[in-house]
Amino acid sequence: MKSALMDDKRYLAVRIVGAAGQSAWDEGRLKGELTRSLSVVLGVMGMAEVEPNLISFDAKSGEFVLRAKRGHERKLVAALALVNSLGGAPVRLECLRISGTIKRLRMKRGEDEKTG
Repeated sequence: MKSALMDDKRYLAVRIVGAAGQSAWDEGRLKGELTRSLSVVLGVMGMAEVEPNLISFDAKSGEFVLRAKRGHERKLVAALALVNSLGGAPVRLECLRISGTIKRLRMKRGEDEKTG
């Protein structure tokens, strides 16, 4: 049984598009750069509201999964759209999907790749 006090989360599949997407990233470096960039866009209070957290990163495809508090996922999508550089290289962060579970997010991403 789920606790009523537990926060619901949403998961976002995001792709790095641009020169930085082709460079060699590791999960630690990406997490640091995302935190820095999002804190500039959202501010300290926005970061506390949204609670963004890097869940996984695939260096080959340049895709990663972020977790956010339910109800604030659209604010995170908007903040990601405003990020224009990571590590000094120009990028665009493209939100591919939003889902309530990681399992469903990956299933939906698989369906997207088959159809498009």
